[in-house]
Amino acid sequence: MTTFQTNRSFDTLPSSQLHLNHSHLPTFFPELHSPFSRHHQFSSVLQQAVQQSRSALLQFRQHTEFADRMTIAFGHHYDAAAADQFFDAFATRSSGLPHLEILSNDALSGAYGAYAQATDTVYLSQQLIAGGNIHAIAAVLIEELGHSLDARINPVDARGDEGEIFSRLVRQQFLSSELLNRLQAEDDSGYLQVGDRRVSIEQAQDFNQDNQTDLLWRNYSTGEVGAWLMNSTQVQGWTSMSTVSELTWCIEGTGDFNGDGKIDILWRNDRNGQIGTWLMNGAQVQGWVSISTVADLNWQIEGTGDFNGDGKIDILW
Repeated sequence: MTTFQTNRSFDTLPSSQLHLNHSHLPTFFPELHSPFSRHHQFSSVLQQAVQQSRSALLQFRQHTEFADRMTIAFGHHYDAAAADQFFDAFATRSSGLPHLEILSNDALSGAYGAYAQATDTVYLSQQLIAGGNIHAIAAVLIEELGHSLDARINPVDARGDEGEIFSRLVRQQFLSSELLNRLQAEDDSGYLQVGDRRVSIEQAQDFNQDNQTDLLWRNYSTGEVGAWLMNSTQVQGWTSMSTVSELTWCIEGTGDFNGDGKIDILWRNDRNGQIGTWLMNGAQVQGWVSISTVADLNWQIEGTGDFNGDGKIDILW
């Protein structure tokens, strides 16, 4: 995916974090931590989700369109040999897989999953696992494993949210060209504070933190802005954000512009060229920041991303 890291700051993990009881857990991962480990049902749910993820990944590898689908998620130049090693590790339960760690909801700031390349660790939310939805846990786990796989097979981050693209392909979910284009333009990166170490992560995020990608709308008659809250391809509800009645203001993109780990909304005025952003907290507008003015309207914003690798969002013209 295009790497623009959000400088998201998470709470430091408690030093008293416990190991899971390995008698109840799968052996696919080299290390598994959780402060919630002593609950057998918690371990059982996670074990079932890991088993389901493993089965889906191995079936995906045997698919006749495996190479084409890998290209959709990770681009044309991924290291096929390294990809084989990753899938071999799942097939043989051998080394070569990321660590898996369960964190509190506060530690992940509401995200259900994350991956940190620096520590080669997949993080899952305690809330997600406590909910007991095996399919939902497996979907998030496969997404974060997709980020882990990308780190192994590509020298630079693949374009867009490759983890969610990979998860949908592995789980044989419908992936329209419109949805694929949107996912390839997304960013889900950030930072996680683990003890005294701050690590870059990629994470699943959305407007209402249900681990589903939501759809942003603008009514160009009234100026109302809102979002469809989605469950895969099903609309679950509508949330209205605000109304910008001056219709010369147009939404140009989204991203975390103030480093708080929340999706913000980028605007440009098509009459005078002014540019600014709504600072968001979920679907709630918290404030407005003016960025600049480009009065020459021949210049149009084409997207956002971290183009110089400094972990900040840049704007493409």
